[in-house]
Amino acid sequence: MNKRVLIVDDELNLLRSLQRNLRGKFDLTMAEGGVAGMTQILEGGPFAAIVSDLRMPEIDGLQVLGLARLVVPDTFRVMLTGNVSSHLSLQGSISKPWFQYVSKPCTTESLCTVLNEGTDRYAMASSARRPHSLTTTENSLTTTENSLTTTESGSPQISGTSREAVERCRRLRELARRLGDFLNLNETWQYELAGMLSQLSRLVPVAVSEQREQNNDHDEVNLRNQAESSSRIIREIPRLEQIADMVGHQYTEEFEPTVPDCIRKGTQILRMLMDFDVLTETFSEVEAIDKMKERSEWYGEPLFLSFSELISEEPRRRSNVPFHPHKLEAFRVSCSITK
Repeated sequence: MNKRVLIVDDELNLLRSLQRNLRGKFDLTMAEGGVAGMTQILEGGPFAAIVSDLRMPEIDGLQVLGLARLVVPDTFRVMLTGNVSSHLSLQGSISKPWFQYVSKPCTTESLCTVLNEGTDRYAMASSARRPHSLTTTENSLTTTENSLTTTESGSPQISGTSREAVERCRRLRELARRLGDFLNLNETWQYELAGMLSQLSRLVPVAVSEQREQNNDHDEVNLRNQAESSSRIIREIPRLEQIADMVGHQYTEEFEPTVPDCIRKGTQILRMLMDFDVLTETFSEVEAIDKMKERSEWYGEPLFLSFSELISEEPRRRSNVPFHPHKLEAFRVSCSITK
């Protein structure tokens, strides 16, 4: 039986304490902060249960468990909160019976009781799903296009289509991190998150994401549809409207004057990284940059030049060849994003 439990908290000491207390009882994965928690949900699952603190900077527990509800609805979700009076609003935000709140501080015994109940519920849901996964009908929600199918033992596994989406999530997140570090951008976590969630329409069950297109994933019309669908799904997660706008507008060629500059820059970053990722499946990184020059105005010239510098600099770093980059301060100023 799957006893994997993801624990998300921004307090490292608390994570270490929970890891010590729960070691041997569950298969634990610890994530420091909401962004790391979302990364694990998309890239490290499936988990039988997810425990998240409510109050965290950048991404909070409602957003972490909101993503889990969409991507892995069978996973049991536990919210840790020090504010007991807030539990009614939490229950209204995250559907039961797959959600429970736990007041902090809590004993190891009480948390174990909740997690044992949660992993049992997950096992029952997996068993109930198994017969449907062994037959394919037009109306079945458990097809090879779903984010989770089941093995004969009833434990979920990622389908081929979604595995490709997960790999793209990982690559886009890493590209955003590299670019943010290179340019010392503010709020780099937003671009990492936008990169990950841009593939959400390929990861949630068909019933949530609507009917998936069967077109080539590299076709621009299909990529645009994916972006718009992912944007709609992201809006179901509390307080991620700005990320949803970045994802939804990434194929917008002309922005309305009312679109904030932070959204405009975020969409340019995401479109550039997506184009680069698609091209590097066929071409080398240098060749991909060369082909992207023809549409560099879509990304913004300063941003594209900075990204080109990044791609050309890293091989030199790895080979220890001296490199004297062009002055990038103007690019950094141009690409800095403020709320």
